[in-house]
Amino acid sequence: MNSELNQLPTPSTYTRLLLQRWPEQAGNLLAGTGLGDSLAPTTTHISAAQQLQIFRNVMALTGRTDWGLIFGQQLNITSHGPLGFAALSAPTLGEGLDVLVQFARIRSPFISFSASQQNNFFCLTVDTTRYPLGELELPLIEVLMQIASSYVDAVMGHSAREVIVQFAWPAPPHAALYAQYFNGRCEFNAATTAFKLPAGLRRLPCPLHDEKTYRAALMRCREALN
Repeated sequence: MNSELNQLPTPSTYTRLLLQRWPEQAGNLLAGTGLGDSLAPTTTHISAAQQLQIFRNVMALTGRTDWGLIFGQQLNITSHGPLGFAALSAPTLGEGLDVLVQFARIRSPFISFSASQQNNFFCLTVDTTRYPLGELELPLIEVLMQIASSYVDAVMGHSAREVIVQFAWPAPPHAALYAQYFNGRCEFNAATTAFKLPAGLRRLPCPLHDEKTYRAALMRCREALN
């Protein structure tokens, strides 16, 4: 594994959620991380390398190819600390998505994101080339796509069927389950892995916009990124 991953901090939130789901498997979930058999209440961050090992342990424990879909369904936009609060309190859907692109690294430092506009679509593109994830790539991107989808749903107030979830690989064995987790259209064998929605939706006001909350959450995101 890239040694840089040992230096990248990752919030312990996701590990705590996994431990809540499988409390009897705490030792197995944390195996190979050096964290012992439990996570101390004062532990707010672990390394990206430790987080990825925990995800590998989840994959081994569940023995399911769709575990990323199951875990992603546990999360909502508020599961992501100041990043989630900044996105929800942003003035518009577009500005909230910009927050996700700019600061997603504070939650998932092993994945890179970029934004662009292509043929009247806003595209949030996922890149894993710097830190190849191997067998974890598909489930972790499934989680990320669910996070983006749930955010758009929250702002729109209904299921966003205008969304396109695009994967740069063939349909996995559990592809038939995607309709249960994604409201928009799923495409496989695409040129890039991306979350896409009509660009015009970027102007949609966020119903929970609060300027004070937005600015405070942005400040916390900047501090975490620094």
